Amino acid sequence: MPILTKSQHCAVDILHKLHCVRHSQMHVMLQREFPGVNAEVQMRRLSHLGKVKSDGGCYCWPGCAPNEERLSALDIMLKMSGENPLIYDIPAPPCKLLFFVTKGPVLQAVRLYFPKPGQETAYLAAVETEQLPPGYIAVFYIREQRQKTLLKISRPHIFVSGNGEDGYLFQRD
Repeated sequence: MPILTKSQHCAVDILHKLHCVRHSQMHVMLQREFPGVNAEVQMRRLSHLGKVKSDGGCYCWPGCAPNEERLSALDIMLKMSGENPLIYDIPAPPCKLLFFVTKGPVLQAVRLYFPKPGQETAYLAAVETEQLPPGYIAVFYIREQRQKTLLKISRPHIFVSGNGEDGYLFQRD
């Protein structure tokens, strides 16, 4: 069994947790942890070892396929976290991604949701009752502007619209 480098181990951990990431996302994530490492070379080596499969523009955990919502959630996390180290997890649904951003010396928890039109009430109930982590910000990826009026909650929240190709628009309520 081959021994993995720290950067390869990090890439394997990322894929094990997220199942699939775009090539560009993996490169950013590895560069934040290991500046100067050539992510493409590391991923090619992992592919030869059978630890990763390359599916078009994505790296996937063996047996997994790209999930567009998860990929968009990662785009939003990378955009919101700036240059800061990444701390993230995949929580229970309906939340797509839980991550932390640095606000000065404080870590701010962010829970990301993808409510489909017509399901806003169920998401409101989930967001209002979710208490962990305390003081988190809810981020809603919306497909229609009318969803903003249906997603009025008591906690701090941000609306995101758009896509990775054309960019994302972040709006505070």
